[in-house]
Amino acid sequence: CWPRDPLPQPDFRRTPPALWRRADHLPESTQDLGLPAPLPDHRAELQWVGGETAALARVEEYLFGTDGLALDYVGSTNTPREGNSCTKVGAMSRLSPWLAHGCLSARMLFAEIKRYEQTRYKSSSTYWLVHELYWRDFVRFSSLLAGNKIFNIGGIYNKHPDWPWSRDSSLLEAWTQGNTGF
Repeated sequence: CWPRDPLPQPDFRRTPPALWRRADHLPESTQDLGLPAPLPDHRAELQWVGGETAALARVEEYLFGTDGLALDYVGSTNTPREGNSCTKVGAMSRLSPWLAHGCLSARMLFAEIKRYEQTRYKSSSTYWLVHELYWRDFVRFSSLLAGNKIFNIGGIYNKHPDWPWSRDSSLLEAWTQGNTGF
């Protein structure tokens, strides 16, 4: 199984401009919608800026600018291995927001990883990042197949755990505040 190549970049010179036929202007910020400006969260590891331009800049920086993929990548489904820590700088690609919002296609990222392997390094890290893309698609398509069953207490197979469901509100509150002790 090999993903198809990404689609070529469109030539917008040959495309008629998009027209907004309403009297209202398009909002450019949250303030235009009557909402406050979002404040940066100091706890965030990455201050995410949306859009394809920012996504491609992150791919270029992570793969070719820092060589983080070859030197530091651990990945999210690969962290249980001894000695791996996803808290190390460069251990995660941090491309998920752009993939999830459609600013970066999995095909484009796959093609860039293959270009990286040809021009820089092919390693277990490049293998694992491709594995993450396959895993992402597997989970997404499995969720589409299962539908709302993924939200049921028993899951898609309606299997229930052998232990009773806890109704202790103090445990729920500790969990929502991130104070479980783990």
